[in-house]
This record gives sequence, C-alpha cells and structure tokens, in this order.
Amino acid sequence: MLVALSTTEKKKDAEKLAKYLVDKRIVACVNVIKIENSFYRWKGKTEKHGEYLLIMKFPKKNFDRLDAAIKHVHPYDNPELIAMKVEKSSSKYANWVKRSCL
Repeated sequence: MLVALSTTEKKKDAEKLAKYLVDKRIVACVNVIKIENSFYRWKGKTEKHGEYLLIMKFPKKNFDRLDAAIKHVHPYDNPELIAMKVEKSSSKYANWVKRSCL
C-alpha cells in the first residue's frame, strides 16, 4: 500500500479531485485537510498561500493511474504528487484498501 500527498489552492478543487479518485476506484480513501499556509518557490519568487492537502491511500499497483488522473483533473500546471510506502498497517485496513480499488 502507498500513501500519496497532493495539494490544491481551492477547497472545491480538492473535493472534486478526491471524489473523482474514489469514484474511479483509483484510491480507497482521500482525506482533505486545510493548510493555513504553504511556502514555496515558484517562477523565481517565494510564495505563501493557504492550500488543501489531499492524503490518498491506495494499492501500489495504482500509482500510474493516480499520476495520470492527477495530471488530467488537477488545476495546477505542476501538481504535487508524492507517494510513500506504508511499512505496516492492520491487515483488515490493508484488505479494505485493496478491495476498494480496481
């Protein structure tokens, strides 16, 4: 299983993306969390904006589908997509993630 992170500036974009990914059964679950401020460099300047963090859980085999979906639906020119391997989880939860995704 993997956990991936992405961000959007607008809540409606985060919710649209989360629903799309779950409806398409690419991910089992998406948590959307409000971030007060993100600081980053973009086009030679340091930027500061509030964002929404998407935390996505899914089987490793779905990473390429997730990457393609993020590129297709996400409003950013260069959307963040970072995935991390889940080293341990309860077997019941891991099985639910597998059954929830195609």
